[in-house]
Amino acid sequence: MADAGPSEYRKTDPGWKYNFVVNSNDKNAITCKFCQKVTKGGIFRAKLHQVGGNRNVKDCSKCPQEVKEELKAYIISQKAKKTNEGLRDMEDEPEDDGVMEMPNLQNKRMKTNVKGPLDMYTTQGKGKTVQKNIKDAFDKEIRGRTIQTIAAFFYQAGIAFNVAKMDSFKDMIAAVGNYGPHLKPPSYHELRVPLLMNEWWKLYGKGTPNLQQLAIRVLSLTCSASGCERNWSTFEHIHSKKRNRLEHKKLHDLVYVKYNNMLKNRRDSNAAYDPISLEEIDDSNRADG
Repeated sequence: MADAGPSEYRKTDPGWKYNFVVNSNDKNAITCKFCQKVTKGGIFRAKLHQVGGNRNVKDCSKCPQEVKEELKAYIISQKAKKTNEGLRDMEDEPEDDGVMEMPNLQNKRMKTNVKGPLDMYTTQGKGKTVQKNIKDAFDKEIRGRTIQTIAAFFYQAGIAFNVAKMDSFKDMIAAVGNYGPHLKPPSYHELRVPLLMNEWWKLYGKGTPNLQQLAIRVLSLTCSASGCERNWSTFEHIHSKKRNRLEHKKLHDLVYVKYNNMLKNRRDSNAAYDPISLEEIDDSNRADG
């Protein structure tokens, strides 16, 4: 077994009685004699492991109670000693005829890592101290619940984890946050038809402008049976009670000639045609009375 540390620490620090160093080249790796656990961070962290109750160090399950009390009392005494030394240094500053002597910063170690009770309510920023507020803790709690819900959606839907790295995923989160509460999610039909079409045209529509214009014209047409109704009116005019013995082919030819002749006359007139105006309705479409 390698040397357990400097002799002066072995004499004063009781932690070395219950811990040892295995590798002399790495004296920060301390091994517990009770559970054989190796802790990184020196003898102080090893003592915290054996005393227990620290959230940053796993407790030793085999350490006797009397050892815990011994190490705990030593840690408390060392903290009190450091505090008293800091207060003594502030009280013992001499004054000589109004001239104050500046302390030697090279020989005197500045204790800037000692925290007081007010440090619980402040955080250290870049060159300044920022006061904590209840909103910070509340926002952290709300964010934890929100991202847990997003993670549950990923797991249930079987979505790959690398989707979270996509820019569109981040844009979606930002859009939901900008909308605020009570956002109605898209329905099955919206995702399947209109939103899919919008996304398709957004991605590929710029490369096909002619197809885009054609699609807009076709999709803008009103779905109705007006054309069939007009065709049936022409059939009714030709296939009347007086002319009900026409053959199918001859009847089809007569309807074809009449309907296309009507369209030709309308085009040759070069006049604006309003399908709603009763005065411009072609009299030839009327059935015989």
